[in-house]
Amino acid sequence: MWNGVWFLTLISAFLYVFMEWLFTVTKPSFMTNLSILDKYEILFFVSSLAIILSELPLGILFLISRIPLFRKSEKLFFFIGAAVPAGILSALVLILVDNFTYTLFRFGIVSTQGILRGVYALCFLIVFVWIYRNVLNTGVYLENKIQKQKNKMVLVLFLVVFLAGTISIPYFRHGSLQRLIPESKVNSTTSQLPNIILITSDGLNADHMSIYGYERDTTPFLKSVSKSSLVAENAFTNSANTTGSIISILTSKDTTTTRVLYPPDILTNLNSYEHLPGILQASGYFTVEMGFGVYVDAYNQNLLNGFDMVNGRRFLGSKYFDLLNSYFPGQSAYFFYETFNRIFDRLRHIFYLNTMENNFEQVTMVAEAYADSQKIEQLYGYFEQKEQPIFAHIHWMGTHGAKFFPEKQVFSIKKQKDLQMEWDLDFYDDSILELDQTIKGIYEKLNPESNDANTIIVIASDHGQHYVSNERLPLIFLFPNGEFSKTLSLNAQNLDIAPTLLDYLGLAIPEWMQGTSLLNGLEKQRPIFATGVGRTTVENGWTKVDTALSKPPFYQFGFVSMIYCDHWYQLSFLDSFSFAKAKVDSYNTSCTNEKKSDMEILHQISDHLKENRFDTSELENWITNYSSD
Repeated sequence: MWNGVWFLTLISAFLYVFMEWLFTVTKPSFMTNLSILDKYEILFFVSSLAIILSELPLGILFLISRIPLFRKSEKLFFFIGAAVPAGILSALVLILVDNFTYTLFRFGIVSTQGILRGVYALCFLIVFVWIYRNVLNTGVYLENKIQKQKNKMVLVLFLVVFLAGTISIPYFRHGSLQRLIPESKVNSTTSQLPNIILITSDGLNADHMSIYGYERDTTPFLKSVSKSSLVAENAFTNSANTTGSIISILTSKDTTTTRVLYPPDILTNLNSYEHLPGILQASGYFTVEMGFGVYVDAYNQNLLNGFDMVNGRRFLGSKYFDLLNSYFPGQSAYFFYETFNRIFDRLRHIFYLNTMENNFEQVTMVAEAYADSQKIEQLYGYFEQKEQPIFAHIHWMGTHGAKFFPEKQVFSIKKQKDLQMEWDLDFYDDSILELDQTIKGIYEKLNPESNDANTIIVIASDHGQHYVSNERLPLIFLFPNGEFSKTLSLNAQNLDIAPTLLDYLGLAIPEWMQGTSLLNGLEKQRPIFATGVGRTTVENGWTKVDTALSKPPFYQFGFVSMIYCDHWYQLSFLDSFSFAKAKVDSYNTSCTNEKKSDMEILHQISDHLKENRFDTSELENWITNYSSD
C-alpha cells in the first residue's frame, strides 16, 4: 500500500514547488536578474527539500505501523498517510486559483472578509475530500504496478542519491556562511540600555518643518526641544526609493552594496545578517518593525536574525530557516520560506486563524488605510508587555501622499479632504503637524520629567517628497536628558543613523558599516551617494520597475546621484548615459572652496560603482568622450 502513496507524495511535492517556481520566475521577482543556473538550482534544491520533508511523516507512520503492537491498525496509518499528498495537491489547487484570480481580477483570498473567508475554507475542504479519495484509489493502482517491478531498490537508491546531490549543490557552489555570520553575543558597556524608537516618515522634506525654519509652525514640539537635541541641518537620503532607503538605514550600507533598491530586491548572503537590529537583538533588545506590506517589511527583504516582530507577525520557523540559510547561502532558502509561507498565510486566513494584509490596498488606497495610529498603540503595548529594552522602527505613512488625510485640519481648514488635489501642500503641512504631535505624545509618555528618562527617539525620512534624493531631510536625535545636543551644519546622511546609535550605546561600530557616528560632529564634507530605480510602469494599480531596463551592467538601478556640500549631481543610465546637476534647495551652510569639476564628480561616481562590483567599462568610455565635449 505504501509504495503508491510515497510515489504520489514525491510527485505532488515536486509539482507544488515547480508551479510556485514557475509563477515566481515568470513575473518580476528576486529571480529576475539571476542566471539560468541559479534559477534551476533554486528549483531543484527547494523541490528536493520539499520532497524530503513531505516523505518524512510518511516514513514515521510506516515505521509505527510495523511495530507489532500496531500491526492490526496498519490500514489506519496508511489512511492517515494518504492525507499528506492529498493535502499538498489541495494546497496547490488553492494557490493556483488564488494566483489566477488575483493576477487577473485583483480578487482573491487576501481581499475576502467575513463569511467569504469561510466559503474559501469550505471549498478547500471539499477539494481535499475529492482529492483524498482519488489518492487512495491511485495509490492502490500504483502499488500494484510497483509490486510487479523487480528493481524497486535501484529506484529508491537513485532517488536518495538524487536528493542528496541536489541538496548539496548550493553548499558546494557557495560554501557555508555559518562561520561568517556575525557573533550573536555582544557585550555592552552600558549598565542600563535605553529604549530606541526610530521613526522614518515617508517623503518628509525638512524645508516644510518649522524646526528647520519653515514659516508655518508645522513642528512646534520638535522646535521646542531642538536645543536639547542633536539636529543635522543638512541630511540626505541614500535612496530615492523607500525600500532601498530603509534597508540602507538599518544596515548602514549603500544600496549599491546591498543591491536592495525596490521590491522584489532582497538581501543576500552576509548582507542578510549585517545590520543594526541584529546587533541590538544580540545585545538584549526586543526588536520590532511597524512598516507596511511590500515596501517596509524586514522579512520580505530577507533581513535575518534582526527583528522579533515585523508588521504584527513573527518569522515563521525563523530558527530553522536561519540554519538553512546559513548552510545554504543564496536565494534557495529565501524561496523555500516564501513558497510555504504563502500557502500557510492563506490557510490561516480562510480558517480564521489570522488575517492577511492586503498590500495592494495599502499602496493604492488613501492614507487612512496605513493605520499609523495603530502602530503607536502597538508600540505602547510592547512597552507594557516587555521588561527588556525595546528597539522599534516605525515607518510613518501619513506624509506619504499623493493625498493626505490628517485627523485635524489647521492649515487646510478651509478645504475638504475628499476634494483635495494631489500633493496639496496645506494638507501636507497638516500631516507633518500630526506627526509632530504624535512624537510629542511618545516623548511625554516614555520620557517623563524625571531622572529615569531612558528612551532615544530618532526622527528621519526615507526620501524627499516625489521620490527624490536631492531634498534636505530631517535627521534628529533626542537622547535622554539632552545628551549630545548640538546642530550639525556639515552634510549628514541616513547611513549615519546606525553608527550614531551604536556609538551612544558604547558598542563597537562594525567595519562593514559605511556611515559615521554623529555624536562628536563631522570634520569635513563627504560625498553622499544615492540611487533610484529606472523607469516604472503602473499595472492594475501596482508600480513596477520596467523589466526591459533591468539588465546588466546596472540592473534595476536607473541613476546614481551624489551630493557634495550644496551641489547635487546625477548620472542617469536610462537608454543612454546622461549627466545633470543643480544646487540643493534651501541649503543654509557656507560652501566656500568646496566646488568640484564635472569630471571629478563623474570619476567619483564611477569609482563608487566599481568598488561595489559593477561593470563600469562602458561608463568609463562615456566619461572619456564626455571630457572632450
